[in-house]
Amino acid sequence: MSSKVLNLPAIRQQPGFRNYWHGLPASARALAIAELMQTETRPLVLVTADVASLWQLEQEIRYFLGPDNSLPVQVLPDWETLPYDNFSPHQDIISQRLAALYQVPRMERGILLVAASTALLRLPPREYIEQNSLVLK
Repeated sequence: MSSKVLNLPAIRQQPGFRNYWHGLPASARALAIAELMQTETRPLVLVTADVASLWQLEQEIRYFLGPDNSLPVQVLPDWETLPYDNFSPHQDIISQRLAALYQVPRMERGILLVAASTALLRLPPREYIEQNSLVLK
């Protein structure tokens, strides 16, 4: 994506200041995020209301960024289990979460998507993830 489609207000980068965009319907949010990330030099954390909107927003952002995009878009998936369930989360979910937790501290720019319910859960310390990870290339 090389040209701007939306005319969004400039992002203020002051400590403690929060930027809000209002009135962006449906996929316009993803388009606004994709346009912002063309010039943004920091990572962006997006918190969605629920898991369904998380996956939809991820697909829309990837669409607007285009197939040639090198910008990392990480998703921290939900456990998809209840707190007192007698079974563990699926191994694919565990692997995706560990991969995201390993990659996020290394992101110089990019997007991390997380659902609000997932953001409320405690995470292991960064050192634990780094010491107990095996990276295969």
